[in-house]
Amino acid sequence: MSDPFKVILRMYMAGGNFFRIGQVLALNLTGYSEPLHDYSIAVHTGSPITFGMGCIARVGKGEADLGIMSPSTLVRMAREGKGDFKEACPVTALAVFPHDDVLAFAVTPRLQIQSLEQVRDERIPLRLDVAPPGHPARVVVDQLLAEYGFSLQDIENWGGRVTWQNRVHMIYGGRIAQMKAGELDAVLDEAFVGWGPGIGRECGARFLRFDSAVLERLERQYGLRQWKIGKGRAPGIEEDIPSVDFRGWLLFCRENLDADLAYLIVKTIDEKKHQFEKEIQPTLPEPFVIRMNEMCQNTEIPLHPGADRYYRERGYLS
Repeated sequence: MSDPFKVILRMYMAGGNFFRIGQVLALNLTGYSEPLHDYSIAVHTGSPITFGMGCIARVGKGEADLGIMSPSTLVRMAREGKGDFKEACPVTALAVFPHDDVLAFAVTPRLQIQSLEQVRDERIPLRLDVAPPGHPARVVVDQLLAEYGFSLQDIENWGGRVTWQNRVHMIYGGRIAQMKAGELDAVLDEAFVGWGPGIGRECGARFLRFDSAVLERLERQYGLRQWKIGKGRAPGIEEDIPSVDFRGWLLFCRENLDADLAYLIVKTIDEKKHQFEKEIQPTLPEPFVIRMNEMCQNTEIPLHPGADRYYRERGYLS
């Protein structure tokens, strides 16, 4: 029996803003007078445990057509078969949505911790909150700590506690409440804009630097680029703090996606960008703004030929 819904596109979009991107894209591709009005588009969402890092492999295997990921360097690792990816995933880029984010390590002022080296050397039993298993940030944290010579399991072996929580609850005050109540010692995670300023302001948390040699090794071995927590982005940050780059949400697709369909996806983002700007929750105090000449930059992996054709025809890429 044929599929009565004629699904032409399947997207894996885990997370609030990622799901909103999928929704807006699907609605504007399949509306009454839109190009794919005779078809349906499936937008799958779920927890990062289910749809986190696994979505890259699913797209690469053709189980889905589109996915979205931050940091985009992890998609490049997957395409090249490096790091946690044992096989190369044939994926290409469509667009990079603007997003300014970074990994951060915040500790309660109750503890006189100065660095992750001190945590390792003194075997401090931290009560540490991190991203959930399967989440891209958890992969980066595991790689980071490995470069320091210990792991999350070591922290638990020393008598500490490693936890993770619902990302929405985390952003809207869960970590702040726990640290204020003395139930949490530290946070090591991305989504800094969601929890960082509040935990600095409400708890007086200190944001610690990562060793420059460790950051250089992460970039050399895994391609994880360096960025910074800018001076003044949270109370107590009086100078730039070097860290791991989580900027940009990379919309990617299977390499063999039809070129006309890839072209149409990017065209829809361009023509309906005001709807994306309206629906996506900004990750900075400034409004969320889509600039198409920036959407095709810093993709980490090659653009799909259909997407590349659209950007060049419109003069966004030369």
